Amino acid sequence: MAPKAKPLSERFWAKVDRRGLDECWEWQGSRTGRGRYGNVKVDSYTNAPSHRVAWELTNGPVPEELCVCHRCDNPPCCNPAHLFLGTHQDNMIDKVAKGRQSRGEEHSPRTRRDRMRERLGYAPLAVPIQRVPRKVS
Repeated sequence: MAPKAKPLSERFWAKVDRRGLDECWEWQGSRTGRGRYGNVKVDSYTNAPSHRVAWELTNGPVPEELCVCHRCDNPPCCNPAHLFLGTHQDNMIDKVAKGRQSRGEEHSPRTRRDRMRERLGYAPLAVPIQRVPRKVS
């Protein structure tokens, strides 16, 4: 017979590096594909962002129309004191106010693509990809 699974709260907090009350408590478990946000297996079928699980374990359910946002702008942080509820628009306003919005030439898709081609040793594109005519049949 398989051993009984530990409760979510016990499994969750065991993977959080809890430090001082004002410090970030970083998730030490698995992360999302881009490696930024923590990823928690809630049950056999469901994964959830670690900061959302931290909020729910501490404060209860998150209303459907709201997001769990970071005051500290540290995606793996699970310190409930660093989290707040807001709409998606609140989160975008917070991002712009803190200067985290990508903008300008440095963040254009063409510039990123050209840097990647250089890293991989390819020659620069003579014609930007967006301008290559598509064959219409």
